[in-house]
Amino acid sequence: MEYLGVFSVLFLMLGALALMAWLVRRFGLLPGAHRSKPADKELEVVASRLLDARNRLVVVRWHGKDYLIGTGANGVTLIDTHRPDFADMVANTGKEKG
Repeated sequence: MEYLGVFSVLFLMLGALALMAWLVRRFGLLPGAHRSKPADKELEVVASRLLDARNRLVVVRWHGKDYLIGTGANGVTLIDTHRPDFADMVANTGKEKG
């Protein structure tokens, strides 16, 4: 009978852990995760690709224009602008290998 108590506490703890994980993902509480609000349509992260441990390519749409930027240890650098295929380029980076 004591096994029933042990397993019920185990399942209760697993359920609480699953609920917390869902809440963290649902409300964007992960470090580095983009939090979008319904009213935040002026600035939008379209695509993002991690290049290595410190550098990332990001396609940002601001006022209807796309900007390809690089972020890293040296800060943020504008790489190019006004090309409609940035999101596809970033999404497909690294997929050609394999």
